[in-house]
Amino acid sequence: MTQSLILVTGPARSGKSEWAEQLATQSGRAVIYVATAQTDPTDAEWQMRIAKHQQRRPKSWQTLHVPIALTEALYQAKAEECWLIDSLGTWLANLLEQDESTWQVTVQALLEALRQVPGTTVVVAEETGWGVVPAYPMGRLFRDRLGDLTRRIGAIADSVYLVTAGHALNLSQLGIPLKAELGGFTMSKSDKEIARRTAAALAAIKQLLSEEDSAVSMFVSHHVEELDAAYWEKHASTAKPSPKQVVDLLELRSYWSGDGDDGDVFDFTLPGDVTDYVMSVRFDEDGEVQDVDMES
Repeated sequence: MTQSLILVTGPARSGKSEWAEQLATQSGRAVIYVATAQTDPTDAEWQMRIAKHQQRRPKSWQTLHVPIALTEALYQAKAEECWLIDSLGTWLANLLEQDESTWQVTVQALLEALRQVPGTTVVVAEETGWGVVPAYPMGRLFRDRLGDLTRRIGAIADSVYLVTAGHALNLSQLGIPLKAELGGFTMSKSDKEIARRTAAALAAIKQLLSEEDSAVSMFVSHHVEELDAAYWEKHASTAKPSPKQVVDLLELRSYWSGDGDDGDVFDFTLPGDVTDYVMSVRFDEDGEVQDVDMES
């Protein structure tokens, strides 16, 4: 039996779970249904949704409830099985409180586990970025993380389907895969190494917070003074963010490789088009942080 990773994505009530279930049945393998949702007995509507999914599944399918430890569970998969993960968004929501560096480590661990599943894996993901921009920071964070994770799984999947209005489209046949780009620069390194360097860069930035004259302190003080209270209320839920809160908002804007003796550089900035400044982290030839500076 061959290994296969299938991604099924689509908006709410589109039929994506039904299509994923059809694919699982067609695999001809023993199906392990991985439910990632947290159960809440007080939420009647949510319980009805769960019950509807349960009624539709064959009784021969085994169900695993894995709201958090999805990566660890995947290493239990066998070659003769088809694991149907429904869904990516509910799993992500359960881990939304993770800071950015921790989340990148979590993502990379999941991607590595998906690559190593010996049988068939079908992953259901929600499309949340087609509507209005969420009004609250946590909503925007959920949307952005889910969109990024879905794209990264799509990059390693053998097949990608978009389901909308009850119709499934095979994007692997109809679509043109995009290069793995960030900020306009093509990423030549593996996702694993990029995630590692992103986490290392953010950790280095946070370490410099305690140094009064550091580039990080200058970046923080400049933007706390220059950006109005409405911006901070929107992104940090406070009009006067602490230095740590400012740094926690940093997101990777671009990655680029230096020439000659220059190492790779990762540039981080605040969300929204509000500043010309970045926190620039340079790595040496061994992939270790060399210096951190504020650049424009």
